[in-house]
Amino acid sequence: MSHIIRIAVLVTATAGLVATAPAALAQPTLPWTTCTGAGVPPGMECAGLDVPVDWAKPGGAKITLQLARARATGHRKGSVITIPGGPGGSGVEDLKSSWNAYADLRREFDVIGFAPRGSWGSGHLPAECDDPNVSLTIPRNKADYDAAVSQNRTAIERCRSGAPEVFDHLDSASHARDVEAIRVALGDKDFNGLALSYGGVVATTYARLFPKRVRTLFLDGVVDHVRPYSEARRDSYTNVEEFFGRFVKWCQDDTACSLRGKDIPEMWRALVAKADRTPIPVAGTQTAYTGGELQIAASPFLAAGRFQLLADAIAKAANGDASGFGAPLGGRKPAGPAASVAVECGDGLPGFTDHADFKREMLRGKELSRNFPVAGLWRQLQCTGWHLPVANPRTPLTGLDLPPVLAAGTLSDSDGGRAIAGQVRGSSVIKVESFGHGLYGHHRNPCVIDHVDTYFSERRLPPTPTTCPA
Repeated sequence: MSHIIRIAVLVTATAGLVATAPAALAQPTLPWTTCTGAGVPPGMECAGLDVPVDWAKPGGAKITLQLARARATGHRKGSVITIPGGPGGSGVEDLKSSWNAYADLRREFDVIGFAPRGSWGSGHLPAECDDPNVSLTIPRNKADYDAAVSQNRTAIERCRSGAPEVFDHLDSASHARDVEAIRVALGDKDFNGLALSYGGVVATTYARLFPKRVRTLFLDGVVDHVRPYSEARRDSYTNVEEFFGRFVKWCQDDTACSLRGKDIPEMWRALVAKADRTPIPVAGTQTAYTGGELQIAASPFLAAGRFQLLADAIAKAANGDASGFGAPLGGRKPAGPAASVAVECGDGLPGFTDHADFKREMLRGKELSRNFPVAGLWRQLQCTGWHLPVANPRTPLTGLDLPPVLAAGTLSDSDGGRAIAGQVRGSSVIKVESFGHGLYGHHRNPCVIDHVDTYFSERRLPPTPTTCPA
């Protein structure tokens, strides 16, 4: 665990003000000290920053954000603040694991990571909030639906009861104001941001709240928070069908595929239907997978291009053992932590009004995807029964005076960045013809890194669209 120095920084911000940045009462120098703990790269520094739990009450209760820094090695132009995904991931851990990816960027910029409020291991919420306790499964009937909603409400209330004020302010608008407090504490005039995955929701929220502060913003495989959710969901169905088609073609052509020579789409649909009638057990556990759960479990294999593992899992399940799907989860059914759910529901992820609404969405899914008609419904199910106000609704960036942004994504995660870039004049998009998630710090694609570093340094964008090799 990094050594954290706590410092109170008073930064005023009125909730609802979107055109201007909060006025700072002080711009202190953070007391950076050498981080401690396993796996810490030489030179990584840590500090802590106190921020209001409720930004509408800046004089109220505070929580401490853990910060980490990779210092600039040459003439410093400012900082690049990295915003982690999840929701619930730690930018401190990301900086530690992706340290070498920032070598060139650090010639001119400090790279800053932070552990967002409520993130895993932050200590802001009770430990049970990090447990996988919110159902991500697909109900087969009204009884299943009612049971899932009841389970989720219980998990959410149990998490909230331990720290209700923090839980009620986990939306991305609160995170964005935290990012602005970090910028002020760093003494930077402008904001340079590098957002990964769900961090894109925080980044676009920051752009809405503080458009005049944005200098550069890179969006790496980010989640779309600027279009209606129905449009993003439609894209997800289109994508999973495309990936499934690629999987089928691979299986037809590659001798390594354990299903080669079979009618895979027909086999898959029959397997799903069979599992919905009688769930397929995971050998050695008390768990059995329904057809909806098989669809949820198969989707990450497709998005990551793990075709051989998926083929083997399907073959195994067809013989009565779903352990190929359950192995990454230790035999458990898909589930998520209540703390992450609080972020997404606070950001306006729509739940279902009742079982009839759920069934209508199931029918829409069947119209959009023959092979994975219910795979995307679990995300909405987790916010069904959510009783707190939506603090940070999905809102377009059109009409804001923003500088051009840069987005990048693989085959499986380019839609969000493309949607955001399409709303900001002059923006550019990099596409990589590969699978996986996270091109800068995670996969360290050198072509992407080169374009991004040039953008941060010179505010010069590549032409759009630009394609980088895998």
